[in-house]
Amino acid sequence: MAQQRRFTVWSIGLLAVCFGLIALWSLPRPVATARSHDAQSQIKALLDRVQELEAKLACMTKDGDNVVFEKCNVYIRSGSGKTDGEVNGLGNLIIGYNESSGESIKRTGSHNLVIGPEHAYASFGGLVAGRENTLGAPHASVTAGRLNTASGIGASVSGGSVNTASNDFASVSGGKSNEVKGLNASVSGGTSNTAQGDFAGVTGGSDNAANGFASSVSGGSGNVATGNYASVSGGKRRDATAHDSWRGGNLLETN
Repeated sequence: MAQQRRFTVWSIGLLAVCFGLIALWSLPRPVATARSHDAQSQIKALLDRVQELEAKLACMTKDGDNVVFEKCNVYIRSGSGKTDGEVNGLGNLIIGYNESSGESIKRTGSHNLVIGPEHAYASFGGLVAGRENTLGAPHASVTAGRLNTASGIGASVSGGSVNTASNDFASVSGGKSNEVKGLNASVSGGTSNTAQGDFAGVTGGSDNAANGFASSVSGGSGNVATGNYASVSGGKRRDATAHDSWRGGNLLETN
């Protein structure tokens, strides 16, 4: 493969030399003599350039439809001078066509890995896959699903649809219409759940909310953990309003 590449590069150089000789042959003798020196200099410069290009392409080979980079690194840069420099819509690795939905999509980010169609990316250092997902902060990621948004620093949405991780290091693992507003908070799944307190978590179920600091709701429907460190383990429309309180279905902590 490397030999094939070298043959192609040198073939281009030799063709240029041949065309130069033909042009000189058609000129009158005095003119040809005068121009031959210029032509020789140009040919030498061209051959030097061919050698330089061959050296630069030494780690790249083509095998049928495959292009292989071997024993080298590939850098994709925006030109800003640093990874977290001013974004300009350049320096992204886009796999696929990233088609537009026809609506106004913000694609001003840099240094992101973009896989799939209709994504938006306005910051840097992120990963977006799936379909119609949005990155809105540095180092955020949406790795699957549709209409998901990661808009906090280091926030992530792993899948599902219409999920939002809006605070720093917030996480939604899946489900639908879940929202994480707290710092380092999470929703693991279910539908229409909210983790609003910092370090709070909702494991699943529907219409549950963990609003207190480090509070949690493990499942069920319509449950709310409002107090700090409060917990609801399941059931329907159960509230844990006091700090360090617990509810589990029909059970209530009495101590």
